[in-house]
Amino acid sequence: MLISRNWIQKYFDKPLPSAEEIARLFTFHAFEIEGIEEKNGDAVLDVKVLPDRANYALSHRAIAGELAVLLGISVSDKTSPAVTEISDKVPEIRNDAKQLMHRYSARIIENIDNASKDKEVGQALEIIGQRSINKIVDAINYVMYDIGQPMHAFDLDKLNGPVVARMAENGEMLVVLGGNKIILDGTELVMADDNGPLDLAGVKGGERAAITSGTRSIFLLSTNIDPTMIRRTAAKYALRSDASKRFENGVSQTLTVEAMERLTGLLAKGNVEVRASAVVDIESRTIESKTIELDSKLIDGYLGEKVPADESTRILKALGCDVEVNDDIFFVNPPLARADLNIPADLVEEIGRVRGYDRVPVILPPPNLQSLHISKKTYYEKQIRDFFAEAGFSEIFTSSFANTGDRQIEKSLASDKNFLRINLTENLKDALDRNKNNAPLFAADAIQVFEIGNAFPAEREYTALAAGIALAVKRKGKKANDLIRDVRDELLKYLNAEVSVVCTLDDSGGIILLGGEPIGKINHIDGIMELNLGKLIGALPEPKAVNFGVSRESRVTFKPFSLFPFIARDIALFVPGATMPDEVKEVLETSAGSLLHSVYIFDEFEKEIDGVRKKSLAFRIIFQSMERTLEDMEANDAMDVIYAKVKEKGWEVR
Repeated sequence: MLISRNWIQKYFDKPLPSAEEIARLFTFHAFEIEGIEEKNGDAVLDVKVLPDRANYALSHRAIAGELAVLLGISVSDKTSPAVTEISDKVPEIRNDAKQLMHRYSARIIENIDNASKDKEVGQALEIIGQRSINKIVDAINYVMYDIGQPMHAFDLDKLNGPVVARMAENGEMLVVLGGNKIILDGTELVMADDNGPLDLAGVKGGERAAITSGTRSIFLLSTNIDPTMIRRTAAKYALRSDASKRFENGVSQTLTVEAMERLTGLLAKGNVEVRASAVVDIESRTIESKTIELDSKLIDGYLGEKVPADESTRILKALGCDVEVNDDIFFVNPPLARADLNIPADLVEEIGRVRGYDRVPVILPPPNLQSLHISKKTYYEKQIRDFFAEAGFSEIFTSSFANTGDRQIEKSLASDKNFLRINLTENLKDALDRNKNNAPLFAADAIQVFEIGNAFPAEREYTALAAGIALAVKRKGKKANDLIRDVRDELLKYLNAEVSVVCTLDDSGGIILLGGEPIGKINHIDGIMELNLGKLIGALPEPKAVNFGVSRESRVTFKPFSLFPFIARDIALFVPGATMPDEVKEVLETSAGSLLHSVYIFDEFEKEIDGVRKKSLAFRIIFQSMERTLEDMEANDAMDVIYAKVKEKGWEVR
């Protein structure tokens, strides 16, 4: 969410600190700041509001309130003056969807000069990346970004009869803003008059009663709608907006009337002819104040240190809570707008973050991990991961979604992710195929990977283990089938598992059996085995000792790797029989230049030529850049330097 520093300054009499200092405060106490942009004499902060705070924090006023708590200063809320001329018209409304429309507030505003714009409002919107449209629409958007309440307005002269909140009728058509036609199926909440639907309530306005530059009178509505209904409808028609986002996150229904008053004041600013009706307000759901009992011991226990009672009280009151303390028990009434504060832990989190995440003491776990209780599943999965790591395998994590399967996703992420996977084998095979081409980067003649993850066949979900080997170059006398069979045997021996295999004629594959029941397959796709890990672990004994400690010698440091393609070049040389491979490798490495990634030997033999014993060495040289894709010419130029150095050494290129 983009927040203007100048906008939140309007809520304070005292000058605010710099945008950088505000960002620092939020980082340690409330929100992540994803960036700061200087724009037309203002600083715009990109504030990352997570779902746990989105019900109240998606507005400039809320951000100003958070800042006031952190700075220990007061908010000064200056609203536009109210309208003095009252219209005798009364908005006709009805709520026929009380379970979904929690509050419905409406008013009529007349004599608006919509041909002109409020320059200050338009500039404020443009600073945060919003387009200025006209006076009415700008005012609606401004109030939403200011206090967080979305609203909508219809051209009063285009309405026929009362404006009713109701469910759509199957087959009704609605033309939304922008001209798209939607055929409704009866699952949508709409606002409608006697002529039919006017809009998708809380999601998208309709064309029939849309505001134009010629609009002089409006029917203004400010509502509170069930978040699930909004989310379902917005996703169904791909009509997500900043307004629907606020409804989806459960904006407080306490804001509807206040938002209308603020908007009315904006439209009346500088125009004494504006007339507004009384507000008609239907509230179908009552929000009651709640009392949360919070034990001071819970605060100290969660935050890791003794927090003085007066400090906790000060913080909670600054956040708008009513607080009473009796015998180390806090009786806290959160503000009605803070629907995220429901249990004692919520209040402890508020105290902790306002005090500062950096003040939470760092306490290391006990050095002896052997006494910790580890579940059987965790223990054996760790043992299996260690086994495969020692055997030279890399663990992969692939998607649980697939384009075919037994269980279909109702709201899939993409057309090829409509189902939950029924096994791990398909994704593992794809990973092997895609990584075979990268084998030279690892000086490897085979790719070996494994995965532990859940599969979702029709019968039931279970944890599976899949492992696979793909040869990047041919090995004499060994195929991937043979290699994965050896791994299977070593794994079962390592686990001391009483498992049998019904093999094919060549003993390379077959069905893996546990107590006569099939739990897996091997080499049904060459080089791959998969088994039901849950059943296998269930048959293993309970672990007697656990030691998950990591020695310092086994720790590794991450090194950045290139995301760009590599180029491989091979060179084969005849050298004197006494020449060692490492000597040749060093010459190649020092001659290859800055684009060199690695050099490794892949073939060696000795041969007598003209009565002289010579050694044949074959090396693969890998070139790769961290910044760009290399061209063949660059690799060729590097090889020319290498050839010249080899010739200088008196070695013969084969």
